[in-house]
Amino acid sequence: MGVFGSSTRHELQPDTSKGTMKKKAEESLPSPLQIEAEVMAEGREWTRKRLEARLQALADQQSEVFPPEPEATRTPAPLPVRTPHRRRRH
Repeated sequence: MGVFGSSTRHELQPDTSKGTMKKKAEESLPSPLQIEAEVMAEGREWTRKRLEARLQALADQQSEVFPPEPEATRTPAPLPVRTPHRRRRH
């Protein structure tokens, strides 16, 4: 059991050297490229939501479903084509 104020505790002492402080400051601040990428991603998401809302409003006006439900297209089996064929001689 330690005594209050004793040096037996393992406490982290702040590193006051210039190099370490500068590195910590650089790590905590985002670069201009990181900021740009983040803002561009936010803008794309805002644009996507705005487009979705406008398309949904248009679909609501026309009483249609958005996004459109996939059509269940059933392709019929191809019909046999009856043409006169010549048989090759072997």
